[in-house]
Amino acid sequence: MVQKMKEKFLYRIKIGKYLINTWHLTPFTSEETGVNVRIWISYRQCIFKPFLIVAQDLDSIRKNGIIISIEKRPKILSPKGKAIKPKVLKQLYLWIRLNRKALYMLWSEKIGLMDFSLDLMKKI
Repeated sequence: MVQKMKEKFLYRIKIGKYLINTWHLTPFTSEETGVNVRIWISYRQCIFKPFLIVAQDLDSIRKNGIIISIEKRPKILSPKGKAIKPKVLKQLYLWIRLNRKALYMLWSEKIGLMDFSLDLMKKI
Protein backbone atom coordinates (compact mmCIF):
# COMPACT_ATOMS: atom_id res chain seq x y z
CA MET A 1 0.00 0.00 0.00
CA VAL A 2 2.74 2.48 0.96
CA GLN A 3 4.71 1.56 -2.18
CA LYS A 4 1.67 2.30 -4.37
CA MET A 5 1.23 5.67 -2.67
CA LYS A 6 4.90 6.52 -3.35
CA GLU A 7 4.54 5.48 -7.00
CA LYS A 8 1.38 7.54 -7.37
CA PHE A 9 3.20 10.73 -6.32
CA LEU A 10 6.46 9.91 -8.09
CA TYR A 11 5.15 11.36 -11.34
CA ARG A 12 3.62 14.49 -9.81
CA ILE A 13 5.49 17.70 -9.38
CA LYS A 14 4.55 20.92 -7.69
CA ILE A 15 5.28 24.24 -9.34
CA GLY A 16 4.08 27.14 -7.27
CA LYS A 17 0.54 26.23 -6.26
CA TYR A 18 0.01 23.75 -9.12
CA LEU A 19 0.34 19.96 -8.80
CA ILE A 20 1.11 18.52 -12.23
CA ASN A 21 1.18 14.94 -13.42
CA THR A 22 4.29 14.49 -15.60
CA TRP A 23 2.61 11.64 -17.49
CA HIS A 24 0.55 14.32 -19.25
CA LEU A 25 3.48 16.38 -20.49
CA THR A 26 5.42 16.04 -23.70
CA PRO A 27 8.54 18.00 -24.67
CA PHE A 28 9.14 19.96 -27.85
CA THR A 29 12.61 21.21 -28.77
CA SER A 30 13.65 24.51 -30.27
CA GLU A 31 14.17 22.71 -33.59
CA GLU A 32 10.47 21.78 -33.58
CA THR A 33 9.03 25.09 -32.34
CA GLY A 34 11.52 27.80 -33.26
CA VAL A 35 11.52 28.99 -29.63
CA ASN A 36 14.96 29.04 -27.95
CA VAL A 37 13.87 26.87 -25.00
CA ARG A 38 12.38 23.42 -24.51
CA ILE A 39 8.61 23.58 -24.12
CA TRP A 40 6.61 20.93 -22.25
CA ILE A 41 3.00 20.84 -23.35
CA SER A 42 0.14 19.55 -21.23
CA TYR A 43 -2.06 17.38 -23.41
CA ARG A 44 -4.67 16.57 -20.77
CA GLN A 45 -6.82 18.64 -18.49
CA CYS A 46 -4.45 18.47 -15.49
CA ILE A 47 -5.23 21.90 -14.07
CA PHE A 48 -7.99 24.41 -14.59
CA LYS A 49 -6.61 25.91 -17.82
CA PRO A 50 -4.33 24.96 -20.72
CA PHE A 51 -0.67 25.61 -20.05
CA LEU A 52 2.85 24.83 -21.08
CA ILE A 53 6.01 24.59 -19.02
CA VAL A 54 9.39 26.01 -19.90
CA ALA A 55 12.19 23.73 -18.65
CA GLN A 56 15.14 21.78 -20.02
CA ASP A 57 14.15 18.35 -18.64
CA LEU A 58 11.96 16.68 -16.00
CA ASP A 59 14.43 17.41 -13.21
CA SER A 60 14.58 21.09 -14.11
CA ILE A 61 10.77 21.24 -14.22
CA ARG A 62 10.86 20.51 -10.50
CA LYS A 63 13.53 23.11 -9.79
CA ASN A 64 13.10 25.83 -12.42
CA GLY A 65 9.88 25.11 -14.33
CA ILE A 66 7.82 28.10 -15.36
CA ILE A 67 4.13 27.62 -16.20
CA ILE A 68 2.72 29.84 -18.95
CA SER A 69 -0.96 30.03 -19.83
CA ILE A 70 -2.21 29.25 -23.31
CA GLU A 71 -4.58 32.08 -24.14
CA LYS A 72 -4.87 35.14 -26.38
CA ARG A 73 -2.67 37.06 -23.99
CA PRO A 74 -0.37 34.42 -22.46
CA LYS A 75 1.03 35.10 -19.02
CA ILE A 76 3.32 33.48 -16.50
CA LEU A 77 1.14 31.57 -14.02
CA SER A 78 3.78 30.19 -11.71
CA PRO A 79 6.17 30.69 -10.12
CA LYS A 80 5.88 34.42 -10.14
CA GLY A 81 9.12 36.31 -10.34
CA LYS A 82 11.13 33.66 -12.23
CA ALA A 83 13.05 35.21 -15.07
CA ILE A 84 12.89 34.33 -18.73
CA LYS A 85 14.97 36.35 -21.14
CA PRO A 86 12.74 38.97 -22.83
CA LYS A 87 13.65 37.69 -26.32
CA VAL A 88 12.65 34.12 -25.38
CA LEU A 89 9.45 35.30 -23.69
CA LYS A 90 8.50 37.17 -26.85
CA GLN A 91 9.16 34.01 -28.90
CA LEU A 92 7.05 31.94 -26.49
CA TYR A 93 4.12 34.33 -26.63
CA LEU A 94 4.31 34.45 -30.44
CA TRP A 95 4.43 30.63 -30.65
CA ILE A 96 1.47 30.29 -28.26
CA ARG A 97 -0.62 32.78 -30.25
CA LEU A 98 0.30 31.02 -33.49
CA ASN A 99 -0.69 27.58 -32.11
CA ARG A 100 -3.37 28.54 -29.57
CA LYS A 101 -6.35 26.88 -31.28
CA ALA A 102 -4.49 23.63 -31.85
CA LEU A 103 -3.15 23.70 -28.27
CA TYR A 104 -6.72 24.10 -26.95
CA MET A 105 -7.87 21.19 -29.10
CA LEU A 106 -5.01 19.06 -27.78
CA TRP A 107 -5.64 20.01 -24.15
CA SER A 108 -9.38 19.29 -24.44
CA GLU A 109 -8.53 15.94 -26.09
CA LYS A 110 -10.30 16.74 -29.37
CA ILE A 111 -7.10 15.85 -31.22
CA GLY A 112 -4.21 13.59 -30.36
CA LEU A 113 -0.58 14.42 -29.79
CA MET A 114 0.43 13.08 -33.22
CA ASP A 115 -2.22 15.23 -34.96
CA PHE A 116 -0.89 18.26 -33.16
CA SER A 117 2.81 17.66 -33.71
CA LEU A 118 2.66 16.37 -37.29
CA ASP A 119 -0.23 18.30 -38.83
CA LEU A 120 -1.17 21.38 -36.81
CA MET A 121 1.84 22.74 -34.91
CA LYS A 122 3.45 25.78 -36.52
CA LYS A 123 7.07 26.75 -36.03
CA ILE A 124 8.01 30.41 -35.65
